[in-house]
Formats: sequence, structure tokens, C-alpha cells
Amino acid sequence: MFRFTKPSIRSLLLLITLVVALPAGSIIVFSGIRFRQAMLDDAASETLKLADRIATEQQNLVVGAQQLMTALAQLPMVKDRDTAQVEPILRDLKQLNPMYSNIFIADREGTVWASAVPVPPPLSWATGAISGTPWRADSCPPGNTWSAGPPPGRPSTWPTR
Repeated sequence: MFRFTKPSIRSLLLLITLVVALPAGSIIVFSGIRFRQAMLDDAASETLKLADRIATEQQNLVVGAQQLMTALAQLPMVKDRDTAQVEPILRDLKQLNPMYSNIFIADREGTVWASAVPVPPPLSWATGAISGTPWRADSCPPGNTWSAGPPPGRPSTWPTR
């Protein structure tokens, strides 16, 4: 027959410790995993909000630049391509909008004929600065980086007509 032996005090203390500590440890690990997931969800949500704000601000800047270029294109001196009258206006607009390194106007072929900052002739935007494909004559792609002169990395903008 099998006879049950009395466990030692050390064995009983170890068993009691495991019975108490195992559920507590499991709860701590589970809570940590839930907290980590909640923090990841919050970070993803905040990142999405930030990206949305940046996209909205960028869209507002693009719309503002397009409105500026549309208004400039309506001026009689721009329609007549009077460089002497247009360039002072472009210089004033550049001073009012310091976020742009230059504001210039190009014809349908992409040749720059008026600029707020002197550019080396002949400067042509006949091909896209990034893709190498021609700009459409009816589009106004503001905000491309112009690295041909200081300060680099700031956007330039222009109307096309």
C-alpha cells in the first residue's frame, strides 16, 4: 500500500508561495501587455492626427500659392509680359512671403521671364524638377524645391501662362 508522507515545512512554504505568486504574476504580465497595447494605440492615433494636421496645412499652403499665382496671372503687366513692371511686384511679394526662396513666372515652354531673385539666363522649367517629365501648361505646381540658388531647400512658386 501507498502511504502518504507528511510534506516538509519548506515544501509547504514553497507551495503556498507559488499559489499566491503565480496568479499575481499573471495579472501583472497581463496588465503590462494591455497597457503596452493601449500606449501603442494612443501613439498611432496621435501620429495619425499629426499627419492629418500636416497634410491640411500643406494643402492650405498649396491653395494659397495657387490663389496668389492666379491673381498675378490676371495683372495686365503679366499678360503683356512686361518684365520691368512685374519683377518689382514679385520682389515685394517675396518680402511679404519669406517662406519662399523665389517667386518667378515661366512661359508655356518653361522659360523663366520674370523673377523676384535674379536667375542665371536662360533658366527653363520645361521639365519637371523631380520626375523629368514636362509640366502641363495649364497647371501651377507650387512648392517644388529650387536648389539653383540660396537659400536651398525652401520652396519656389510660379504661375504658368
